[in-house]
Amino acid sequence: MRSAYLDMLRSLVDVNLMRSLTLTIFADPMNGTMAGCLPAVIGEGSYTKAVEINREPDPLFSLMTPLPATAGLARLRKLVRESDSNIGLAFSADGSALSVVDKTGELIEPLEIALILGAYLVRQQRQRGLVVAPPPAEGSALAAAVARLDTWEDALGFKVEIVPDAAARIAELAAQANNTLLVGCTAAGELVLSRYTAYPDALVAGLLMVEVLARSGGSLRTAIDDIRSRLAVEE
Repeated sequence: MRSAYLDMLRSLVDVNLMRSLTLTIFADPMNGTMAGCLPAVIGEGSYTKAVEINREPDPLFSLMTPLPATAGLARLRKLVRESDSNIGLAFSADGSALSVVDKTGELIEPLEIALILGAYLVRQQRQRGLVVAPPPAEGSALAAAVARLDTWEDALGFKVEIVPDAAARIAELAAQANNTLLVGCTAAGELVLSRYTAYPDALVAGLLMVEVLARSGGSLRTAIDDIRSRLAVEE
């Protein structure tokens, strides 16, 4: 069953592109079900290295809540920042939620992850649809730009709905016969990419973030700056 899942993942993303570049990815599966999956998808003999921490199965999850959005991820952020690696990915123990760390050790908020993935799928895969995400964090670079939400569709090429209960809105769209959801992201980092899966799958989203990274010259900051520039975000 796991082998079939890994084969499915390889069919969804450009693994050859990832393998051909010299990237370093730190992954934190939080002692849960995703342990070993990212390195297995990348495979051996690749220029890209996927290094895991907290990979040993632990029913107590190292006495931490195995949800990256609430964990702080201090160790992962420090490793990414100090090792000159390209990205850090943290997966909830059940594999539904994702947190992303850029090469400076900064946590990327869920709204920005959803926008990056939405922009990539529209531009690279020619997909269309709606992006649903939670409000930006207080004081974040995107907070002021939300006041201009009506201009985002022209700037990004897709419609964005920002709702406090993103999970409920995502479920509502999923129940519709004509599901228009492109990317759905909750405040906890649960990501639904409806053209790929009907349920939150952090590994699918994480691999797509690595693909974005690979097409952005190895720096996620390129994709972040592109989004913020198009939204006229003042930092």
